Order: sequence, then C-alpha cells, then structure tokens
Amino acid sequence: MISVKEKKELIEKYALPENEYIEIVNAILKIKPIDLMNDFQTVIDGDYTTLKFGSIDASVEYSIYGLSKGDKDTPYKDFLIAVQSILKSAKVKIYGIN
Repeated sequence: MISVKEKKELIEKYALPENEYIEIVNAILKIKPIDLMNDFQTVIDGDYTTLKFGSIDASVEYSIYGLSKGDKDTPYKDFLIAVQSILKSAKVKIYGIN
C-alpha cells in the first residue's frame, strides 16, 4: 500500500501548452459514440483503455477493450487518435498503442 506521502511524491504538475490542449480536445470531439458501439471485435487478450472527460458537474467516459495501433483503419480510429495525442503530450509510451 502506498502512503499519502508517497502518493504526493508521485504526482507531478505539468502545464499543458495551449496547442497540445487544443489538439487533444479536437481529437476527443471527433469520437463518435455510435462508432464505438457498432464495432464489436473478438479479443482474446487485451486491456481496457478508458477516456473520461468533462466538468465537475458532468462527464463522459469511453472504454475500449483491446485497443491497438492496428485500429487506425477501424471505427475506433478517432478514439485511438485521442489516446495517442494524450500519450504524446504526457510523453508516455505504451506498447501497441503509440
């Protein structure tokens, strides 16, 4: 179990440049919920990738199981692009995603 002190040390503040913020917001706005619901894939092994965004009063959450770079030509492509934009800004690499 991680202590409160250790948690505080893990958190790093980062000011997102405006152009990166706009890129992420535009990518998220391109996601069409109907595309995510209509593309059912059979995945043997994978992880959930979840995007949750909104305000204090309301939020939207999308979750995809088995997302990968190979989804660039599927209805999941806008979701993938949004995730890749966030990871790029955060300077985080996830095998199979970016």
